[in-house]
Amino acid sequence: MLYKLDFSPSFGRDSLTTCHNHPILTPCQVIPPPQGRLMPRPVDLDRRADLALRALDFVRSQGMRRVTMSELATALSVGRPALYWYFKNLGEVFDAVLPVIVDRQRAFLLARIDPNEHPLDVLKSLLFGVCDFYAGDPQLLQVLVQFWAMGQPDQPERVLQATRDYALEQQQLALDLLTESVLSGLVAPCDVPTLVSLCLATLDGLLVQQVRQGTDPRPALALFCSCVLAPLRR
Repeated sequence: MLYKLDFSPSFGRDSLTTCHNHPILTPCQVIPPPQGRLMPRPVDLDRRADLALRALDFVRSQGMRRVTMSELATALSVGRPALYWYFKNLGEVFDAVLPVIVDRQRAFLLARIDPNEHPLDVLKSLLFGVCDFYAGDPQLLQVLVQFWAMGQPDQPERVLQATRDYALEQQQLALDLLTESVLSGLVAPCDVPTLVSLCLATLDGLLVQQVRQGTDPRPALALFCSCVLAPLRR
């Protein structure tokens, strides 16, 4: 049996203190706890993706200046509590933007690939396709790098993992393509994992140089393909 304090009119506060400081107790009804757990309001994923892309456009408009969450809320015409409901920080905005860009780039690359071409030409199309994708929107790569840098400096590994997952997809595609091509005799015997690593490292380096210096990566990539990939053709 549970009890509650009885402060009814028949008992004054003086009477409570004269009973050896023991309050007057009366039976209290036991109320059972609610069944189940209260579920949090689900996040509207479409709304989240829309906010992320609009945030990308705003960061793009600010150049290399660091943007705060307060500025972002103002630019998106949402309250700060609403923005923080969708994104705890800029790192989570980057997390939401990256899959959208990756999907666009994947579709762009698939449209350029001819599976009937020589495997080395397919690989070359993939490498140049990445460059052409960013050439169509010169500021996009710079904004993504800026977002990546502003993300969560206290959790660099988490931010790196977001880009590493996509890089592994590209790496596996190239590995499968070249491994099969070597076995079929279309490509000369070589250290396929090292070759793939060299291709991706060269592409990454040229894209970083594009952000830093504004140079077109394609002439250097063409030289790389003629010197490294072309001699492997059979």
